[in-house]
Amino acid sequence: MFGTLNMSNSQVYKKLYKSYVDAYPNKSKAQVQIDVNKIWNENKKTGERRETLAEIWSEVIIDNHPTKAEYIDPDNSEMVQDELLTKDEMWKTVHVQTSQYMTQVVKCADRSCCKAPRSSIFKLLRKTNGFIPAPIPIIQSDEGV
Repeated sequence: MFGTLNMSNSQVYKKLYKSYVDAYPNKSKAQVQIDVNKIWNENKKTGERRETLAEIWSEVIIDNHPTKAEYIDPDNSEMVQDELLTKDEMWKTVHVQTSQYMTQVVKCADRSCCKAPRSSIFKLLRKTNGFIPAPIPIIQSDEGV
């Protein structure tokens, strides 16, 4: 599985802080703040800060699987910015929802915009426009959701 992130400096700082708190749960908040500020100030360039965050994330184990995080400088990326498909804010309003638990991108009911859903879960989520309200236990069976 691959994931990509595009974050501002303040988002990088917040993620760095949270990752540090998670990595060192026995440290006081004051000491964590001092340590994170030291890391942040030592790595003045945004790329170096993101590399530091990637190093911390590479130490994370998810479901007993190691992770590999790497900062890719946009100037050295294989992606060509002008060739990326972009969507306007109205499209994002209909299709994207972000919460503290997850970011969801879903199909809408307009068939000129999105293909028909293949899963029966959309019947259950019709009232929420296809978004999963968090948290909610869901069980998929042969008869549907």
